Amino acid sequence: MSAPYQYLVLHKSCKNRPGVVACQAAHAASECIRTVPVSPETHVCALEAETSEDLEVLHEMLLVAGIHHVLIREPDGPYNGAAVALGVEPMDREKVKPYMTTFRVLR
Repeated sequence: MSAPYQYLVLHKSCKNRPGVVACQAAHAASECIRTVPVSPETHVCALEAETSEDLEVLHEMLLVAGIHHVLIREPDGPYNGAAVALGVEPMDREKVKPYMTTFRVLR
């Protein structure tokens, strides 16, 4: 088996606020991990979703596929409960990569 990959998909608006993107990425990364320790060979990919709806659709697809992940909703403004991040548990890249092809690398 190849090194595991952990995908984090963050709402596009978070990237303009470094503190917010760091917080949401950390939240998504830690919330989706069920087993410890995480392999030191784990690769992390931070991707960008255009809208909260994109994150919701990804969430539904991963649920159907049985891929463990967590959808993060921000209760405070300006998001007011909207989806802002999604983290996928580290796993074989080939299992989850097909769901990530529509997202760009976070810049």
